[in-house]
Amino acid sequence: MQSIPAHLQKMCCVVWHPIDPYCFVTTSADGYIKMWNFGDLSKPRHSIGVLPAPVWKLKFSFDGEEFASIPLPQRGIQSSKNTLNVWRTGELDNAQAMKVIFIIIY
Repeated sequence: MQSIPAHLQKMCCVVWHPIDPYCFVTTSADGYIKMWNFGDLSKPRHSIGVLPAPVWKLKFSFDGEEFASIPLPQRGIQSSKNTLNVWRTGELDNAQAMKVIFIIIY
């Protein structure tokens, strides 16, 4: 077992890449998404943040080329904080959401 100082606040999600066995992504209440190389945990491979709302869940596509993220639920609020974002895994150095879908949670 190994621990890493990945985030400043509570982690919300840890997801392994479906193809690369050394790659995983973490999300946290600190508003960051971080991609890691298990072979070198001294710093993240990529870091996206600070996002408008902390990411609650994250899921890779089957080929690992993209992943989708959803924020912590904000009930009854329609804003940019309630969005499903789709990110390209290979373009995280210049991270911009590829698709944004607004969600209203009741």
